[in-house]
This record gives sequence, C-alpha cells and structure tokens, in this order.
Amino acid sequence: MADEALTNKDESRQSLAFAGRLVAIPLVTGALISRAITQPVLSFSLQNNPNAFAMTERQKIEGAASVHLEETRVKMMMAIGQAPPLDDTGMLRHLHEFALEVQEEERARNEANLMTLVSDSISAMVFFLLFARDTTGRTALFNTFGRLFEGLSDIAKAVMIILIADTLLGYHSEEGWTGFLDLLLGHYGIEVEEENILLFVGIVPIAIDVWFKYWIFIGLNKISPGAVVTIKQLDRH
Repeated sequence: MADEALTNKDESRQSLAFAGRLVAIPLVTGALISRAITQPVLSFSLQNNPNAFAMTERQKIEGAASVHLEETRVKMMMAIGQAPPLDDTGMLRHLHEFALEVQEEERARNEANLMTLVSDSISAMVFFLLFARDTTGRTALFNTFGRLFEGLSDIAKAVMIILIADTLLGYHSEEGWTGFLDLLLGHYGIEVEEENILLFVGIVPIAIDVWFKYWIFIGLNKISPGAVVTIKQLDRH
C-alpha cells in the first residue's frame, strides 16, 4: 500500500511536470519564432510590396461605413459650430486622409492576425510533437486523471459528465458553437461565409454527441457502472 502511494505520488509529479512542459514550451517556442523570424519577414514583405496585407472585401465595406460615419460626424460638428466649415474639396480631402488611416489600421491588423496564426500554428505543432513523443509523461498524465476521476463519487461523476454534455451539446449549444467559431475566426482574421459556419455547427456537435453517448454506455459502463445508472436516473428528471 505504501509502495503504491509512493508510485502514485511520483506519477502525479511527473504528470504535473509534463503538463507544465506542454503549456510552457509550445507558447515560448511559438512566441520566439514569431518574433525572430515571422515578424522580420512580414515587415520585409510590406516594404517591398505595397499591396501586402491588403484589405479584404469585408474590411472595405466596413471601412466605407466608417468613412460615411466620419463624414456625418464632421457635418454634425460643423452644424453645431464645434468645427470649422469645410467646402466640398476640404471635405473630400479630410475623408481621403481618414480613409488612408483606416486602410493602414486594417493592414496592421491583417499583419498581426497573420503573425498570430503563424505563432499559434507553431505552438500547436510543438504541443502535439511533445505529446506524441513523451510517452512516459503522457501515461503519467492519463493515469493521474484516471485516479482523480475514479476518486469521485458516482453522483459527482454523473453531474460532471452531464454538465460537460449540456455545455457542448445542450439546447443552447448552437449559439455557443456559433459564438465560439466567430471569436476563433475573428482572432485570426479569417472570413468565412455564414452558411459554412451553420454547416459546421449542424454536423460537428451531432458527431460529438454520438461519440459521447457511445463512450458513456460502452466505455464508462466498464469504468463506473454506478455513474451510468445515476446519469440515466438524472435524465428521467
């Protein structure tokens, strides 16, 4: 019993160290490569190609709306006497300068989005490489999670599983998936048609739901039959 406790303690330490490496090494590697290689390359591309990181069609439409709002704001300021009057030529010059500012902001945003995409892609590759190669740490991590899960009561296991299932696959999960995809794609500046997002939301959660139910009634039934019984009883209510 004492030997088993020591083994579990050492395994828990290995799993914590492995989890720390899985988080720290990919993040540091992605950030360093992005700053040392990607940023200079992108800056060089912008200097030699004026059209690099050009505005997308959606950004042009949003930029046009911003220019229109700026024109309305200036006219309002002139109407209430808080801005000097401008003739048509002066207004066009002001809007031209404002449009150039919008263009530079969007170009800088596109460059930053590309850097973020490269950095996160490198971090993801390093993460999966570490996860695949370090079999000892991976085994220790899985065993530690297994002991923590087995240490829970049947009701705690059932509540945790139902909470995860309802969050990912519940009644309001469609809005959650759509919001998550919008945030994720917006983080990288990726523009996707709304129909593609709806198609993804209509297929992926269903596939996860099928796999989840299969795991509950096949895999979980072997690990913790009492948790499966508890889940069935909670579902009836």
